[in-house]
Amino acid sequence: MLRSPIPRLCCRSLRRPVTWIINHRTYAAVAAEDIPVSRLRNIGIIAHIDAGKTTTTERMLYYSGYTRRIGDVDEGNTVMDYLPAERQRGITITSAAITFPWRNYRLNLIDTPGHADFTFEVARSLRVLDGAVTILDAVAGVEAQTEKVWRQASAHQIPRIVFVNKMDRTGAGFGRTVREVATKLARGGAKVGCLQIPVFENGVEGGAFIGVVDVMDGIVLTWPSDGKSDGRDVKAVPVASYPSPALQEETAKARGALVDTLAELDEEVMELYLEHENAIPTAALKKAIRRCTLGNTLIPILTGASFRNIGVQPLLDAVLDYLPCPADRPPAAITLQGKPGELDDKKNDLCALAFKVVHDPRKGAMVFVRVYSGKLAMGTPITNTVTVGEVPMKERANKLLRMYAMDSEEVTEITAGNIGVILGLKHAKTGTTIISSRDSRTTLQLHPIPTPPPVFIRSLEPTTLSDAKGLDLALEMALREDPSLHVTRDDETGQVLLSGMGELHLEVVRERLLGEFGAKAEMGDLRIGYRETVNGMSAEMEKQVDKEFGAGKRGTASAKAMVEPYEEEEVEEVEVKKTKKVSKKKSKGFGGAPEEMELTRTRTVNGNKITTIIPAGILLPGDLIHGEVHSTLQMAAEVALVRGPLFSAQLHATHVTVAVKDLLTTDPAPTLTALSQAGRLAVVEAIKSVGTGVVEPVMAVTVTVGEKDLGGVVGDISGTRGGTILSLDEDASSDISSVDLDRVYAPPDSTYNARSSTDESAQVRVVKALVPLREMIGYNKSLRSLTGGRGSFQMSVEKFERVNRDKEREVLKEVRGGFDF
Repeated sequence: MLRSPIPRLCCRSLRRPVTWIINHRTYAAVAAEDIPVSRLRNIGIIAHIDAGKTTTTERMLYYSGYTRRIGDVDEGNTVMDYLPAERQRGITITSAAITFPWRNYRLNLIDTPGHADFTFEVARSLRVLDGAVTILDAVAGVEAQTEKVWRQASAHQIPRIVFVNKMDRTGAGFGRTVREVATKLARGGAKVGCLQIPVFENGVEGGAFIGVVDVMDGIVLTWPSDGKSDGRDVKAVPVASYPSPALQEETAKARGALVDTLAELDEEVMELYLEHENAIPTAALKKAIRRCTLGNTLIPILTGASFRNIGVQPLLDAVLDYLPCPADRPPAAITLQGKPGELDDKKNDLCALAFKVVHDPRKGAMVFVRVYSGKLAMGTPITNTVTVGEVPMKERANKLLRMYAMDSEEVTEITAGNIGVILGLKHAKTGTTIISSRDSRTTLQLHPIPTPPPVFIRSLEPTTLSDAKGLDLALEMALREDPSLHVTRDDETGQVLLSGMGELHLEVVRERLLGEFGAKAEMGDLRIGYRETVNGMSAEMEKQVDKEFGAGKRGTASAKAMVEPYEEEEVEEVEVKKTKKVSKKKSKGFGGAPEEMELTRTRTVNGNKITTIIPAGILLPGDLIHGEVHSTLQMAAEVALVRGPLFSAQLHATHVTVAVKDLLTTDPAPTLTALSQAGRLAVVEAIKSVGTGVVEPVMAVTVTVGEKDLGGVVGDISGTRGGTILSLDEDASSDISSVDLDRVYAPPDSTYNARSSTDESAQVRVVKALVPLREMIGYNKSLRSLTGGRGSFQMSVEKFERVNRDKEREVLKEVRGGFDF
């Protein structure tokens, strides 16, 4: 249930002109109910593991009045990390959603995992967010997982602000981190802009970190440095009155640099600059920052130390001031009847996306949704839309909830732009598009949530035969919650094979299956998720199916298919028409004149490319539409690609072309069924005709080590593990980029530079490499040995690569003979 905010004096922080020398400011929340969409923010917290995401979120909840005490990750009492596995490990595993007020606004916030094994949690959260806060560790800078998640956010064109955290730690470098943002994250002409600079006890010269300067307002904000403050009381002093000429000078530089950057990006600021130079009104600058942030041409940067309760309230203010409301975002991408388009949210018809499912022992399946248009009312009959050719599923939204991490509050409706939970749905899953049952657009599909390929496999066996049903039910719940899991059965052994994103991912799933879901099973050793790929281009194979499909309904259809290898690439769904004139003569029982042009559709699915073709001259039975035929052929190809002939593994990097040959019956349903079977058989035959080989997952590995350990780590990767070294970057500034760092403003890092110059062994180096996943099993133990426990690494799937004949024999022996490692 929603907790009542702590009653306190409320004020609009950092908003009124400063006419005094010293004052004390108190931050507190104002309840925000029935707010307009302009006062709504759907934001995510994204970062590398241990950058301080959950710590920052816990402070946000405390200052908003939602909690009465600050949760601590180390003590395992945070609001956002509520799963037993999260509290035990001190990391975020599942994305948690919470709603809280700030300054008459409502924030729907999602705290995402930072570990690479849980990248899918981040991906499905980004799918429904309007903006994001990227948190960086001021000591570590821009880390590997941050870069990966940043690219994911860029793919969705999500506006972001950066919060440089942990400025209280030895070796923190704000200026260095700003330069890394410019070189490693800013792309497509985007520029960085420092909205704040750090304040130390000695101004900019060093000492303990105590606060920030608001560059635009010219206000120094400092927090008590005794470690006893909860961060609510902030001392605000005009920088002109602050006893540090160096800080005053640096603030002037920072503001001038920010104005110059905005003048390059924003025409209105350029006009004001020509008229007033640096004396541009603060209000005009803030409006320009918002415009540029929403346009993804500016990356605003703030700073603080969340664990020391410094800088979080100004960060919340920046979320409201610079990140978008739902109305600021472009229309959602959709497909309708298989054709791409944009959602018309002005029609006020219900359209929502299910982006997450959680099973609660009391509430049942909780389906998290983002409503893009219209409103979802309690008890509303809804339809789960489908791709063309499938049957839509009708359900009812029995109850609606607003979430507060593990707590919830029942609501009567969820309006456009909001995030909430539906209870009572039995079939909706991640990626399901939901519309009103009165809406006839049953093929309307919001942009899907891509699922990454699993690379680790572990076997599962019920403890006894009587436990098999319980294991199946537990797996069904786990798969509905987490689409990045895959379950298959070994035909020879009968074992259940569970595939996932990494060692930690599968270990957490095992704990949940045996604990929360009550399964009784034993899990085998870790294996690699090898795949198959075709050996070459096949000839065209043709198959015909002529069968009765129940109740005397006969279907007759034929299809032809061919396969060939292809290099992975991003292929959007497209429809291409190739002109070819044919006769327009109608046939009895068919839907009308034959199509005058060949229709082609291409999609990528699970690392494969599928092209479906309806040739010119094909007559469609009854009221069939072309989209249904394309979807039938595509599904047939997908099924055929699930198991290869070599060792029953999923195929990868294979281009399938499957086409209609003939549709010979007039009843649409059995004809489509016959076409599906004919298409699948033709694809299977084409694959068998050329045979398959083994491809293995190759990981993008980023290892962070000290200078003195660099040689041993590089030798181990390139020698023992057969990896390819891509780069050896000094963590501070060696990233090669087209960015002119002379034009990037960043304040000096006196404390960081002093540490670096006096302690060479403390210099951090980053090794980037490509390594076969097989060689990375147990690497954590090896890295600890090589670095004395000081090294760390992250890895994610980069590609699948063909193995040589000797290695293929080893792999086949392993997967066929039960070899474990």
